[in-house]
Amino acid sequence: MRFIRFEDARGVGLAVEAPGRSSVTYRLAVFKAGAATAAADGRYTHVYVERASGRPMAIPEPHRRAMQQWRVTF
Repeated sequence: MRFIRFEDARGVGLAVEAPGRSSVTYRLAVFKAGAATAAADGRYTHVYVERASGRPMAIPEPHRRAMQQWRVTF
């Protein structure tokens, strides 16, 4: 396990793990600067919601195309 102190330089990696019709799961990892192994990792799911109705909506095509460059398979 890698530990990061408050004063250490760090970076965050982001990847698209699972795009769906109206949601996408992102994977994140925190690295101490120069480290090959993450000190922490996690994921979150973003659901696209239509503002007026509050209901899930399809991911806009420009967003979907942009996500493709960050897509990885775990």
